[in-house]
Formats: sequence, C-alpha cells, structure tokens
Amino acid sequence: MNECIVSPRRCGGTCDSMAANPTQFRKKRDFTLIELLVVIAIIAILAAMLLPALNQARDRARAVKCIGNLKQIGQGVNFYCGDYADYLPINAWVDAGNGYANSYSWLNLLGPYCGYSGRGWKNMLPSNAEITQQRGVFHCPAFVVGTDGKDPNKTGYGSSLRPLQDGDAKNVSVRSDVSPFRFIKLQEIRYASQRGHVADSDDNYIGVDSANPGNGNFSFQFESARYRRGDPIRHAESMNILFFDCHVAARNCRAAYLNFWKPQDAN
Repeated sequence: MNECIVSPRRCGGTCDSMAANPTQFRKKRDFTLIELLVVIAIIAILAAMLLPALNQARDRARAVKCIGNLKQIGQGVNFYCGDYADYLPINAWVDAGNGYANSYSWLNLLGPYCGYSGRGWKNMLPSNAEITQQRGVFHCPAFVVGTDGKDPNKTGYGSSLRPLQDGDAKNVSVRSDVSPFRFIKLQEIRYASQRGHVADSDDNYIGVDSANPGNGNFSFQFESARYRRGDPIRHAESMNILFFDCHVAARNCRAAYLNFWKPQDAN
C-alpha cells in the first residue's frame, strides 16, 4: 500500500502540498509566437523613443567638448602672441616645391602651445602626422577624419583666411598662396569680440566670399557639401567659434558668416 495514503507525514508532506497546490508541478506553458512578436514590438517602440534623446545627448556632449577645445586653442594663441611681439600665427605657409615639405600651418605653429609634442617638421614643430596621431584639442569630436572626402591631415578646425575682412573689402590674407599676404598683429584686429578666428571647418582655413547665403554653404567657401571651408551646421545647425578676444560661443548659420564676413553687423 502507498505509504502516503496511510501516513502522509512519512513522505514529508509532499502529498499534502500537491493537494493544496495541484498546479505546482504542472508543466509551464511556452510563449506563443504572437506573444514574442508583441514583446519585440514593444522593445522596438521604446528604442525608437529613446534613441533620438540619446543622440541629442551625445551631440550636446560633443559640442561642449568642442567649445572646451577652442578655449584651449585661444589660450595657445595668447601665449604665441606673447612670444612673437603680438604677431598672430599665420594660417599657412604654402610651398609647393619638394612635395610641400616646407609648408606648415597654424596647427604646427600652435602645437607646442596646445599640448602637442614632437618635432617632425624640420626638427622644430609637430608635424601633421604627429598632430593627427595625438589628436588632442585640435580635433573636433564631431569631425570624422578621413571620410566623406575629408583630408586625413585635417582636424576639423580652421582659422580665418582674412582676419581684417570688412564685407567685400577682403584686405590682406594670412595664407602665403592667397594674395595680398602679410603677417598681422593682434592689435590690428577690429571688433575682436565679434570677429571669428578659429571655428568648425573641414579645411584648415575659413573663407567667406560674400554675404549671399544662397551659395550652398551660407557664404562660406566650399568644394562640396562634404568639404566646407567653414562648417556652419556641424553642431545642431550651428558653428562653434573662437573669437579674437578669446571667448568661445555657438552661432547659427547667418550669424556665423557675419562673424567672418562683416563682424560689425553681427549680433
């Protein structure tokens, strides 16, 4: 005879438990395909709701990092001017001979003042390769190096081609292959708090030809939509700008080109 029937206590009360809860040992039912699809759909909806917010948070973080980079570049400019009798670093010295081996830009000149090591250029300054390898403050976090037609030696920032430009009166350039070229002192800069110096750009210089925003890049020079000499839409349809008085601010498309084309008209 089954002992459980005679004395349930001998089996440790298992039979009593089964009697009290007959579903305890019942086989669990698997999810149906429809239920799984419903769960997947809910997860997809939640992801679609969260991803835009996450992307916006990521973009804001990059914009904040970019502003910090430009502030450090501004400090480097001040140190450079202090060492060179108030002269600003030129945008570039371009020598086409010998494969441009004798060429250099403001990035090389300011490198030692902005935390870059190495003397790969003529045993004097950090080379383009060293700057690219070290990244650092010259690299905008929202700029993807070496893609979409961008030169892998570029960093995502450019300096003003014509720091004295007043509308269509372009005045001098600070790039040796763009005439008329000469060195400029910081004290020559008018409207320093409104005039852009360094900002978002696919090239290492920023040029503005006219006040016509219909040129496809809000008046900033560009070779294509993927290679802008001044990028006024990189950070949520705005440009981060280091001004000649060394403050940094974000400007929308229209204000940004005025900051380089005719700063006295900029807000």
